[in-house]
Amino acid sequence: MATECGIPPGAQFTYIIETRDQCGTFWIHAHYGTEGIDGLRTALIIHDQDPQLLDEYDEDVLLTLEDWGHEPYDDHIKMLQTIAEVDMPPNHPTVLINGINANFSQPIRFSPGRRYRLRVISMSFTYWFKVRLPGHTMQVIEADGISSRPSAVDGLDLCPGQRYSVIITAKESLEFNYALNVTFYNDFIVDIPGLTTLYHHVPIVYHDNAPVKTYPVIEDHKVKWADELAMEPRDELMLLEPVDHHIVRSVKALPKDLGVPIYAFGNYSYAPRFKGRQPMRRDTITLALGQYVKVRIQADNPGVWFQHCHQEQHNLSGLGFTLIEAPDVMQRTLRVPSEMIEFCRMLGHSTQGNSAGRAGSDMTGIEKPIAISGSANSISDTV
Repeated sequence: MATECGIPPGAQFTYIIETRDQCGTFWIHAHYGTEGIDGLRTALIIHDQDPQLLDEYDEDVLLTLEDWGHEPYDDHIKMLQTIAEVDMPPNHPTVLINGINANFSQPIRFSPGRRYRLRVISMSFTYWFKVRLPGHTMQVIEADGISSRPSAVDGLDLCPGQRYSVIITAKESLEFNYALNVTFYNDFIVDIPGLTTLYHHVPIVYHDNAPVKTYPVIEDHKVKWADELAMEPRDELMLLEPVDHHIVRSVKALPKDLGVPIYAFGNYSYAPRFKGRQPMRRDTITLALGQYVKVRIQADNPGVWFQHCHQEQHNLSGLGFTLIEAPDVMQRTLRVPSEMIEFCRMLGHSTQGNSAGRAGSDMTGIEKPIAISGSANSISDTV
């Protein structure tokens, strides 16, 4: 349990989400056990009403990318935990594109000259995705729900949990159809052709009888991938400073690990790399093996937020912590629904005492939580 008790079997609960001024591309998923990776996940789109942004494209297209196992993940993780180093995990997952087996991807239809906003969501819990549409230029306009000024790229590289929006202008001709290339990969396991790295194509159809135009393969290092370093937020928010608190967390990884995608519940963090005084922000970042990352958040969202790795094996192994934000404000302003109290009782969870369910300062049994107290507008650096 991270921030609330689960919904018991046979019960129901309605979530009311206050979006305030938020808009963009998101997704929702369960966090009880392995329910998320086992399929309880879906896209959540909050449409922007800014007429200037709406004038930049003609149609909205959703592309969800998922890793899909062939057995309950509880069974899969037990097998993985018996391997000293994750070299040969059994039963490799396959890919779902818009909820369908990627081998049978449904076409996306383009009309000449029209501008398409393609929302790409990595609803993955283990693998990375790369997305390219050869012959077309992508204009990135959003990362993780933060609108950005258009910047031209050749492709997208998404770790688990990340999202991008790009605008693609269709060709003026009906002469050819095209293929949107989706690469499914993970570098922390031995590459087995046809199993660990998968290549799929989504048909981009201009005309039913047109041939598919082919392009030579371009090496990854020659591709201009979307990069937050080159992105500029539309809202032009300045870098948060000065810093009031510093939080340091260390991560141990396997020698062959690709990296850990860290998701920040409840907060947007300033991108770990930036230039200028108006850095791009996002809620999911990759921490590479042997490196550190420094992000900056503003503690203006009272609550208990679960910061965690979006690789499910890492998350289940304990790579996460709760960030208690403005607890004094939270106690005055937040109310736990009566239904949730009943759910806790039904599931045998305590609703009294501290976060360990104990009295006073007795935190026996759990790691001491990280808490940001004081001003709700305090700024923190997190490493």
